Amino acid sequence: MAFPTLEGLPVELIEGIVSLLDFQDICALRLAGRTVSVKSSNVTFRTYLSSKKLQITQASLEQFVRVTQPGRLGLWLQRLILCDIVDPEAEGADTEGPDATFQATQLLAQAMENIRDRSPHGGQLSLSLQINGRNFNREASAKVFQVVMSALGSSKLPVQSFDVFADAYDHTRGNWCSLGLSELTTALSRGTADLSTSFRSCKKLCLSLGHNIRGVKLGKDTQLPLTYDEARQNTRSFCDLLNLCPTLEELHFVWEYDDFAQSDGIMEESRVLDRMATSCEFPNLKKCTWKGVRMSETALLTFFRKVPGDSQCGASYSSNPDVPLCRPLCAPSQSGCSNGPKKRNSYPNDTANDDDDDDHAAQRSVPKAALDRRAFQNMDLAEIREYIPQQTDEDTVDPYYGELLPIIEFEDGNVISTDASLAQQKRFGKTAFQIGTAGLEGCTVVTVVSKRGVYMAHYWEEESWVNPNAFTMRIINFIANRDPQQGVGPALNTALFNRRNDDTRIYIMHPRAEGTRLYTSPTYEDELAQLKSLLNEDLLPGAPTATWMYIAVPWRKRNGQWYDPIANQPWRRHAIFQYDPNAHGPGNKGWRLFYEDHYFDDTNPPPGPESANGIPDLP
Repeated sequence: MAFPTLEGLPVELIEGIVSLLDFQDICALRLAGRTVSVKSSNVTFRTYLSSKKLQITQASLEQFVRVTQPGRLGLWLQRLILCDIVDPEAEGADTEGPDATFQATQLLAQAMENIRDRSPHGGQLSLSLQINGRNFNREASAKVFQVVMSALGSSKLPVQSFDVFADAYDHTRGNWCSLGLSELTTALSRGTADLSTSFRSCKKLCLSLGHNIRGVKLGKDTQLPLTYDEARQNTRSFCDLLNLCPTLEELHFVWEYDDFAQSDGIMEESRVLDRMATSCEFPNLKKCTWKGVRMSETALLTFFRKVPGDSQCGASYSSNPDVPLCRPLCAPSQSGCSNGPKKRNSYPNDTANDDDDDDHAAQRSVPKAALDRRAFQNMDLAEIREYIPQQTDEDTVDPYYGELLPIIEFEDGNVISTDASLAQQKRFGKTAFQIGTAGLEGCTVVTVVSKRGVYMAHYWEEESWVNPNAFTMRIINFIANRDPQQGVGPALNTALFNRRNDDTRIYIMHPRAEGTRLYTSPTYEDELAQLKSLLNEDLLPGAPTATWMYIAVPWRKRNGQWYDPIANQPWRRHAIFQYDPNAHGPGNKGWRLFYEDHYFDDTNPPPGPESANGIPDLP
């Protein structure tokens, strides 16, 4: 009776044995003989060879070329992770220089050509780009990206999916990895004809992008030398890359923000998805996710009209879990905050002394009879609701106070609002005035008032509350006059509010959390707590504080037309402060504040401790 030999066992039985072994044992089994090696080189073994992580060094790339020669197992490769190490102490870290980059490109292109021509699965590859090590910078990601794009252009290797520093990272602050947007322009400047062959069959594209920050020290240099024309070319290149993928089924996009002074170039790059919505087509898209995006509502609707109705799409504006997902964020030029009075007045000033009589230009144009002394008139709730919207209409504004001193900065003929935080600070003198804005759809307003003066400021939601660094720079540091900061107008002058008899009070108007009518539920809970701590602990210890959590209601679109769902409540979305030097009789100063139809004045008792966490809705 002949005993069966290992080599005589059926392929199916050998495959069953192989499935029970780990990789090292499979390699040892294959050394038993040629026949066993052939029979054990099927599905289970090949799964160990379908994915490889390859560092971009000369030694690694030379070996990669060898294992993709005819008959070698490297031809079974289906997923390739290409990485670089930025830790200068790491062993084998590659050196910089154009010669090394050129050589790396040549070697990688050769290996890609081997896979393209000889791969048993058709030569389609899934590519992922990563950076390992410490001290990440976008120069390292640029090097990896340019090497890979050049090699793809040379080899014309078909790509099934392409992940550019996206899926391997959680993209939270301190753990970022992305590519400068301008690197797309550099890569496509070599031509798109060859790259179109590689990306024609690409089904999945993952991109993590940001501004190009080469040579910029984050946290110190806040000016990025980026012109609008450069930025426009970069957003155009982004669209060109997407258009190289006509069969795209999945798109995953991350934008990583850095804190720079706003400019036309910065805004153009930050809103790259607006360009995508108008310039790209997605007939086969099945799934898309966006993280950290800025996108106008119009562009978002345009995008959804272009994708199939069964596509699964999700978006978040940042890693901040408090960011609302069911309404557009309040931002310049896409919210009611941008639509105040037609005529705008001068921008902030901080006057010199308590007896200042700083007549505003608009007030000087008011008829003299309107400036006669008068006291605050008592108003019931119905009168308040009628009076408030009149103050943001130049035809109905109360002439005694004159047009509103703005807390929104406008430019371009007082039509387009900028994204700057803006503060007004006024000492109480002999002239009545009012400060405020309409159209609040998610932004925050802070009013600090004493017997001697007022500080009132507006902070855009999208620009100031979503990103932690932006929150610190645009709100905390701007108020406290710390660096780095960004805003228009003065910091809070505590000398106006810190005397024993100042009766200082702090009033905050902040959006309520989505999906709740609970008046103590803020949208940005952690950030609001920081703001209150800054104001009534650090700067003005013990100052009584009240917070009105208003319900943010944006305009909506129906049948192609915009409409206001709360048009029958015109007092909503308003924050207005008024000062009257004769509020309580001739020469007796007073003030009052309207947060929507909530009314506060200097005759009210100071807010109690519970008011800092929210004040109740009115009936």
